[in-house]
Amino acid sequence: MKAIRLDGHGRVKAFRLNDKCAAGSGAFLEKTMRYLGYQPADIVSLSAAAGDPAAISSVCAVFAESEVINHLSAGRNAEDICAGAVIALAERAGQVFKRVKPEPEYALSGGLTRVPLMRQVLESSLKCTIQEALDSPIRPRSPDSFYFQGIAGELSAHRA
Repeated sequence: MKAIRLDGHGRVKAFRLNDKCAAGSGAFLEKTMRYLGYQPADIVSLSAAAGDPAAISSVCAVFAESEVINHLSAGRNAEDICAGAVIALAERAGQVFKRVKPEPEYALSGGLTRVPLMRQVLESSLKCTIQEALDSPIRPRSPDSFYFQGIAGELSAHRA
């Protein structure tokens, strides 16, 4: 998870990334989905179907995985566990974003932008509206969207 604040010319003013553990990354969600017996592509539908998201509070991926296993052992359903993992990740992302002292407008990019619950939790945490990503489920992903971040980084480096 990365948070970047740009100035009016698109230059990086502040940059932070999750530096504590994999529990603050998409890899944690992928592993959670494997434990649940689902694919990462199922995150949107599972998290949307949750009735009572499971609490996953650990900042450490190993301990968070233990929490997921404990929830499974206790009989919690996959939807609630998935939603709990998304919420935990979004809350960690919100902490990273706050460290760059964000200024409106906000946008997300990357695979997790397609998870509406992720965006809802971040909007609540940051008390703002986050722009819809170009590769959201509402707009089909362009094959070129994978290159967006690389091109943006290259342009920033070229301007410097």
